[in-house]
Amino acid sequence: MTMLSIDIPKLPKAIRDSIMELSKDITFEKFPSKGANGYVFLGKNNVSGQPVAIKYYYWGGDKKYHAEPKQLAEINSKYVIKILHAGTIADGYAIFMTPFFSLGDMDDLLSRGLPGDIRAIQLVSNALEGLSHLHVHEYIHRDLKPQNILIGDSGEAVIGDFGSVKKLGPGGSGIPGSGHSLLYTPPESFDGGLYTKSGDIYQVGILLYQLLGGFLPYDGFKWLNKKELAEYDRIEDSVDRSIYVV
Repeated sequence: MTMLSIDIPKLPKAIRDSIMELSKDITFEKFPSKGANGYVFLGKNNVSGQPVAIKYYYWGGDKKYHAEPKQLAEINSKYVIKILHAGTIADGYAIFMTPFFSLGDMDDLLSRGLPGDIRAIQLVSNALEGLSHLHVHEYIHRDLKPQNILIGDSGEAVIGDFGSVKKLGPGGSGIPGSGHSLLYTPPESFDGGLYTKSGDIYQVGILLYQLLGGFLPYDGFKWLNKKELAEYDRIEDSVDRSIYVV
């Protein structure tokens, strides 16, 4: 088995056990810092040699709104990250294994400079097409930020990170808001505490704003007035805690 260069005992037992089992077939190489709402590992399949990213996140909670990992794996779009393996493990955790994107994500792209207007529109078009595949299956992503938009080998934008994806309930009117990514929270989530498909489109609009040169401060709370701050605190206290690392 591969020895990881991280402190495995500090991880939840269910994840430690899963990693040790996967290490029969995967050579783990890195424990990256990104992936704040889960545990993300990078490695390489010992047989195929394919670089992979493996994410664990807490899946427990209200199953009414949860996106089943195996159902998400059935979505087929070049603009939605392909799931190589998905499932649930012990203690309410789930696992996704996906290809590793060597070009990084949109956050990395922006750190190298603005891509230009035409390129920005192409990337956003890719994201919207991928989003249409999620929405037609009644899934809402809720966390479309630069770190979750990957850059494919051909330069296309690929929606990644399913840790906050939820399935619309009966009637499809909306689901509980997410406590993630304050800067990308749509206005209606502040007003009513619900998140709808239009919230995903709003987030893609913020991505376009950034790609075209718009600046967002790291301290997102500077954008909010007192009423919005109070509402955000209320949403954060009431949302489904299954989206958080425990």
